[in-house]
Amino acid sequence: MVADPLISIIIPCYNHSKYLNQAIQSSVDQSYPSIEIIVVDDGSSEDIKKVTDQYSRVTYIRQCNQGLSSARNTGIHNCSGEYLLFLDADDWLYPKAVELNMKYLIQNPDAAFVSGALDYYDEKSRKFFSVKKRITSDHYRHLLFNNYIDVPASVLYRRWIFNEFQFNTVNNEAGDYDIYLRISRKYKVIHHNDKIAVYRQHDTNMSGSYLKMLQKCLEALNDQKKSLQGIMDATAYKAGRKNWKIFYGRYIISKTIENPIKQHWYPLYVFTKKFPLISCYHLRRYWKRLLFKKTRSLLKR
Repeated sequence: MVADPLISIIIPCYNHSKYLNQAIQSSVDQSYPSIEIIVVDDGSSEDIKKVTDQYSRVTYIRQCNQGLSSARNTGIHNCSGEYLLFLDADDWLYPKAVELNMKYLIQNPDAAFVSGALDYYDEKSRKFFSVKKRITSDHYRHLLFNNYIDVPASVLYRRWIFNEFQFNTVNNEAGDYDIYLRISRKYKVIHHNDKIAVYRQHDTNMSGSYLKMLQKCLEALNDQKKSLQGIMDATAYKAGRKNWKIFYGRYIISKTIENPIKQHWYPLYVFTKKFPLISCYHLRRYWKRLLFKKTRSLLKR
């Protein structure tokens, strides 16, 4: 009888010890039998090892603080699996996550990775929001246009891909988006709408640093510019830059109402909430007037 291929679940962690138990337990509870779990402590000030010591199946690795991408790379270099999954410490997996993704990779032996659907969990409201996107072809162009892979934990990679690619250590905020682009440009990838993972929204999400996220998403896109082939790629790239600016621009603008000196921004905030479709036009038309000087400088790049 042939043994099931080993899956490595790599959990990079930086000061999210209160969430880590759930991330680890969701990995332990997978229906797929052959799994190793590696927690990479990226120089946390919290006692991460105290959490990992509760689980005999977890390998604990500590490094000095170098960022999320470096922690993921450390996991790659210290795991033994034929397939790899990267689970952020504040997210968790559904019980059949690995089993489902493995099914798709077995059916598509030439695919470098598979991604699935997810739920968002809002910690404040304690509500779940389902996210499903139907993408069946032209994955590279779809990723240029928009990062349809909303959570890294929904992706299962074949190990051989990391003989060629590593996470970009100068782009921690959008390192996952950057590697999706680089891989999908060269290799086949697939996507499905079975739910794989839960993305937890809370006050300390890295994605809450809107200006930094915008900058790093644009950097990931800019790195693809020299590799674009044909008008279709160029069109998707151009539209993708606009999409990121509109997406994060709205959050950047809305945050200004927290500063009393900027009360004149409040009517725009109300406007974008009541008329979300029109607000996209509004933002494009008045972009330079509405964003802070630092933001304007960034968006001109």
